[in-house]
Amino acid sequence: MVVMKQLLSLSYCAVISVLFNLGFTAAAQTELLCQKTPIRVALFNFAPFYSPNEQGQAQGILIDELTQLLDQLGCQRQITFYSAPLMLQKVANGQADLTMVIDHPMLRNTAIYSRNSMLELRLTSYQYQHTASIKRFEQLSQQRVIAIRGYGYGGLFDQLANTEMQVQLHFASNIEEGLELLKNNVGDYLLGYQRPINLILAQRDLPLIHSSRLQSEDVFLVMSSEYRDPELLKRLDQLIQQRK
Repeated sequence: MVVMKQLLSLSYCAVISVLFNLGFTAAAQTELLCQKTPIRVALFNFAPFYSPNEQGQAQGILIDELTQLLDQLGCQRQITFYSAPLMLQKVANGQADLTMVIDHPMLRNTAIYSRNSMLELRLTSYQYQHTASIKRFEQLSQQRVIAIRGYGYGGLFDQLANTEMQVQLHFASNIEEGLELLKNNVGDYLLGYQRPINLILAQRDLPLIHSSRLQSEDVFLVMSSEYRDPELLKRLDQLIQQRK
């Protein structure tokens, strides 16, 4: 009798285990909306993280990351570039489904942020050894600063351009040109983001350059609250976590 009860108990556990696994598998294979209908990704020009190339196609460090994530889930996408304010507006009102940005007040109540960040943006100043290092953005006051044209620096560019800081601004069209200006002593500090600049520095034979981190911001995947398949962001979040 005892043996029979044990067998029944084992059989019951086996059935529960099979049902659980079947349910888990079914959940894992739930079809996503983006597998049939392209998800609308809204971005602004933020090279080298994401920007349109000469043919209008999306390119950049974060584009590569996003492409890999969406490909893993079999998702179709349509990437469109807007001005930054229009991009935020379209995600907020549901005219776009997904973007990649730092924390922004306009999206806090109209969109859902991923738990895991895609990338840490590290705003950094670069200078040669003979130039004093700085620890705070305000220390750029009255200095010769090289800025990458088109960068807003997380809203800090307006402060740089403010006459009160008395910054002597010099503009470079890209990182390579910015490094050349720094090398030729056109400016004392090159302001940029650590990851792309370090990638270029690793490939170039330049005198010793020092760097100082001024500010850090995390870039998240952000989904409009109007998007009809919230399961997608959960799946993307899981994939981001697995990559860390």
